[in-house]
Amino acid sequence: MSVVKHLRKSLGLTTQQIADYCQIPLSVISMAESGRRELPRLAHQKLSRLLTLLQIVQDNQKGEDLPKPVTTTIVNEAVNNTGWQLKKLQQKLQQMQHKYKQATTILALRQLMQEQSTEDRLEHLLLEVLEADAEVKLAANNVEQQALLQIEIRVLQYKMELLAVL
Repeated sequence: MSVVKHLRKSLGLTTQQIADYCQIPLSVISMAESGRRELPRLAHQKLSRLLTLLQIVQDNQKGEDLPKPVTTTIVNEAVNNTGWQLKKLQQKLQQMQHKYKQATTILALRQLMQEQSTEDRLEHLLLEVLEADAEVKLAANNVEQQALLQIEIRVLQYKMELLAVL
């Protein structure tokens, strides 16, 4: 078993959680766990810092307060990771909105082309392809999914606000 996988399992984390924490793609973690590649240096540093912080927390479970620098470091790590997740979700929302707008434009164009259409078979096939592509984009990027993503973004924004209070 790779060191990365052993570490992840001993911490009880998923590969996605480790990827989010290290701010790298999930595929990089998977390849590192299978021995097909090394983790980037920054990811090694983050995991090392995580282990150190967890060790300090475990050593301090006697009911004592954590030292101020450790508490500050933990909060800063949480803020950084939450900020990164927030940025990812905002980018995803922008992409969804763009694809949705593209799809509605394609459907409007298709309608216009259909009204002016001749009996040209190639043109008719093109209209069908445009419509099918637009319907796929609409289904994958519908308003309800965008609203759910906006809720996730707002939850992360609240989390950032709470962490700022700490």
